[in-house]
Amino acid sequence: MTITVKDTLNLDSLMDAEVVAGHKGLDNKIMYVNVMEVPDIIDWIESYEMILTTAYPFREDDQGLEQLVQELQTKKLAAFAIKPDRYITGISEKVINMGNRLNIPIIKLPSNARFDLIINEIMREIVNKDYSIIKKSEETHKKFTEVALAGGGLEEIANILSEITEQSVLIEDSKQNEIARSQNFINIEKDIKAKEEKRAIYIYERVNAYIKLISIDKEFTEENIMALERARDAAAILLLKRNAEKAIEREYKNEFLNSVLNGKFESRESIIARGEFYNIKLEDSYLLFLLSIDSFDEVFSVELEKAEIKAHNIITDIFNIVFNAFFSKTENSVIWSMNKKIYVLYPIKKEDIKDTNKIKKMSRKIAEDMKNKVDKHIQEFSITIGVGRFYEDILDISKSLKEASEALRIGKLIWGDNHIYHYNDIETYSMLIKSGSRKELEKYVEQKLGKLITYDHKNNTELVNTLENILNNNGVLKDVAADMFLHPKTVSYRRDRIESLLDVSLNKVDEKFELYMALKIKKLLYL
Repeated sequence: MTITVKDTLNLDSLMDAEVVAGHKGLDNKIMYVNVMEVPDIIDWIESYEMILTTAYPFREDDQGLEQLVQELQTKKLAAFAIKPDRYITGISEKVINMGNRLNIPIIKLPSNARFDLIINEIMREIVNKDYSIIKKSEETHKKFTEVALAGGGLEEIANILSEITEQSVLIEDSKQNEIARSQNFINIEKDIKAKEEKRAIYIYERVNAYIKLISIDKEFTEENIMALERARDAAAILLLKRNAEKAIEREYKNEFLNSVLNGKFESRESIIARGEFYNIKLEDSYLLFLLSIDSFDEVFSVELEKAEIKAHNIITDIFNIVFNAFFSKTENSVIWSMNKKIYVLYPIKKEDIKDTNKIKKMSRKIAEDMKNKVDKHIQEFSITIGVGRFYEDILDISKSLKEASEALRIGKLIWGDNHIYHYNDIETYSMLIKSGSRKELEKYVEQKLGKLITYDHKNNTELVNTLENILNNNGVLKDVAADMFLHPKTVSYRRDRIESLLDVSLNKVDEKFELYMALKIKKLLYL
């Protein structure tokens, strides 16, 4: 802790001292006192130090004293006290002018001044002030903590801080929107420049809010800053408690919504009634979106194993982006998350309920907008979105969930992560899997691709992969070569080899379709 140069002038040991320069620096803080009787002291000076000297090293060199004062300014020197009568005749005008220019108080000590008494008195004042501030800090901390633990609000914390500091207090969220203020808060006109001191309030290593002291004419004291930091800690406890309470409430609400999705309610009326209890409107008809965070477990185990808070914050960010994306379209969207998935019920207007084509186009557009926003703001993960078919009755929403889940599962198997899959687009594959036994599907793959798979295993080649690329690129070998980083002649050779081994023509539509289906089934069966 510190005292000011002005404070020291009231001490007995400095009663007869005279400030001859640097009066604008009398509010400089003093943390240490040192005696200088050697010319090379500059390397040993601490910031906010008061130097006492007889100027002995400069008894034959006035310019050395001027140069020293100039250099000490870079050290944030608090004050320079000189006892000039013994070794120098007086304090030169150049030193005085320099003290005025640099706002370093130059203090002329009387001939009977004792450095030991000055040092003892100043250090005793610093220690006493330290003790006083520490004691006050403990009392302030206790007061704020009691408020937070007793369930007080942010307004109460703001009022207590304002009472302690005699300043206006403002608490804002992370986007600097006001959430609380002290009762004595003074609205400051735009053309008036106010002083401000603020501290960030962190929850889960992320800025959750800010608490500010605001003043028009007063400087902030150390006691003010200490109280501000104690208030910040108390506000963090309070906000953490609120977050925990919201998490419990959210968990109950999520369990209810999951029960709706899983078809555990027998009547529409009971769903609507329970929804009203949680302040959720469920009397509308909804379209279901299911968002899956891709490769979360792999990334979490490798990169975020020791950073669970970081993972939590990323999931929160994704949820907030999705939440804002839907609520910008309609406030009646229902959004919740569970098990690294985000569920969205998007209300469909009554006049659009029978227009299935419009709903399908709408679902694609909404999913694309949502994915683009997530991709723009999140780098650690990608998301895949599954969309079920639209059902008018909320009791049938469980069917849409099964379809969205199936769209995700099959879409990821066949085409991979980081896409949007609508059940209508994968329904054929779903029916294919359900229509035959695993043995029948394995037999189909063996008939169509068996020779190619065997050849690859024996010769360590990539003909199956090449075939898939040829089919995906509509037989354009130049594009296949670019995708696989091969020479076009190599691709041409592989194509001929594939046709020879399978006894097919990749120019025939029917044969291409059969091979394409065999490749997809192979993926679905993990063959």
